[in-house]
Order: sequence, then structure tokens, then C-alpha cells
Amino acid sequence: MDTEPHPFADLPLERRPNFKEWKVTRGDTQIRVVNWFSLMRLVGAAHLYIDGVEVDRSTALTVSPHTPLLGSGAVNVYFAGALSVKASITWDDEVLLRDELSFLDRMTYKIMQ
Repeated sequence: MDTEPHPFADLPLERRPNFKEWKVTRGDTQIRVVNWFSLMRLVGAAHLYIDGVEVDRSTALTVSPHTPLLGSGAVNVYFAGALSVKASITWDDEVLLRDELSFLDRMTYKIMQ
């Protein structure tokens, strides 16, 4: 479990508030990204797993859509979204997965540029 003290530390990731997961495969490499957060408790985390091993983690509650929040080797993960969390997973410059941004997401993205 987590080493950080918070009220959700004893819960499995899948049971934490606002849990969201993305999975993609490139060749033989399995990539899994998990995000969860609680605005009431101002706590959350994003996790990057490659082939089942956690290789990066962030507890940042704010992100820039232009800077990867998670990364390991050739894999980078970007987050964006105004009302819900959206992710983009890249391998070098190849986009492996990209959530579609809503109109509000795109407007927020432009403001942050």
C-alpha cells in the first residue's frame, strides 16, 4: 500500500475516490496508468505501471497539459481535463492513447498555453 498517510491508504487503488484507469499495449510491453483523487481531502495520486511494475508515481493535485506528470524511459503520461481527468500516453513521440477532450477541456487547455 501507500507510504503517505491519508484516509484512503488502506484501500486498494480500485476502491479509492474518482478512480480511473487506462491500459495500452505496445509490442510486448503492457502500460497501465491509474489516477485517483479526493477534492474533499485534497489528496490523490497518479501511478504508472510497466509490465505490472510501478515505475513512477505523483501526488501532484495540479498539472500542466504540456508537461508529462509521469514517465519512465520512452513512456510519458500527460493529464488534462476541466471536469474529468483525461490522459495521453506516449512512447517517444508516438501517441499510444489519447482521451478525447471536450469543448470545455479544449478551452481550458488553450488558456493554460
